[in-house]
Amino acid sequence: MKSLWTKENTTNFENGKSILKTFSVHHLKSDVLRNMSRANNVPIPEHLEETKQVVVKTYNQLLDKRALRMAVEKSSSFEIQKLWRVIGEAANKLLDDGWYSHVANVECQTAMQATRLTKSINSIWFLSGKKCTEIVEVPIRSTSFRDIIEYEGSRYLFLLGGFLCLQTFRFVGSANEY
Repeated sequence: MKSLWTKENTTNFENGKSILKTFSVHHLKSDVLRNMSRANNVPIPEHLEETKQVVVKTYNQLLDKRALRMAVEKSSSFEIQKLWRVIGEAANKLLDDGWYSHVANVECQTAMQATRLTKSINSIWFLSGKKCTEIVEVPIRSTSFRDIIEYEGSRYLFLLGGFLCLQTFRFVGSANEY
């Protein structure tokens, strides 16, 4: 598994040109999931009810603010690692089940640059025509917390303060450093 934060992934130059990496940016379909989790009185077919319950439970695990706060503050204890695993497994399941949209491929040097290049105040970052950004699916918002960045087959959940590696369920790097 490649790391997001290697010497190779900071500023390297080859023949006078910087080496860029390709990061895939995935946005959580949070509006749909939020509405689904709140819509208890909407009738749905019985065979879909169990699927809805699983998706809503997984989404709620991803949103567990208490767990996120504890995990960021005390990332060394065994209990915190269990919380990271629950959050990471929820993110992996939602991505695998199609609850994230692959919105862009970004060529840059770090994952933090990829998140910055897919953000703007008015959420129309994709209209800027940046040559380093390939739009895969037109996004409806900017990149934010709980979105996923993929790099060479590894997945990272973007969180306040850094990234959660979705293979090892370890918090990696401080967002301020990258």
